[in-house]
Amino acid sequence: MSSIFYLLTMADSAAGGLSPPTGAAAATGASAGDLPETNVLNHRLLSDSGKSSEVERLATRIESKRGHRIPVTFSVRLRFLRTCRQIAKREGLAVKISLDELQAFRDDVQNEVDAQGETSSWFEYLGFRNEAKALLAVLQRGIDRVTNELVDNWLYFKDFSYYFTTLESRYPWNRTPLMTSAVTL
Repeated sequence: MSSIFYLLTMADSAAGGLSPPTGAAAATGASAGDLPETNVLNHRLLSDSGKSSEVERLATRIESKRGHRIPVTFSVRLRFLRTCRQIAKREGLAVKISLDELQAFRDDVQNEVDAQGETSSWFEYLGFRNEAKALLAVLQRGIDRVTNELVDNWLYFKDFSYYFTTLESRYPWNRTPLMTSAVTL
């Protein structure tokens, strides 16, 4: 019902009538008149000083992390976690690796990517991901995170994998909802 109302509102605004809903009205699909004005103005997360509250800053950080995740296949994530675990065990640790070891791992993967050459295989032309390049992107993001955002020089690889990567299908036709539904029907 709310999507029909939104479409009618958009049609009226195109004809010079009502303006499209914004803010909380757009998020709920309702018009601005449907929402009580006091709830919008006195929202718990909005601070009085115009600056964002602690909760708002935390929510913004989580949303930016979620929006900048690196899409990887399961085999890339598994290789990343297994290799990091081997490095951590070698250092006598459980869930973290040092920046130096992370850079050495990145250099090994960079050599692997360089050995493949600049030409792409026909798999990449069909939409399949190059796993070495995806792993290199994950490792580079890990190095950037350790050097720019963290105080200590340790990468907690399980947390990093959870917050900075997202799983995607190995097969390109399963990456879009339309093709997934067409294949399953």
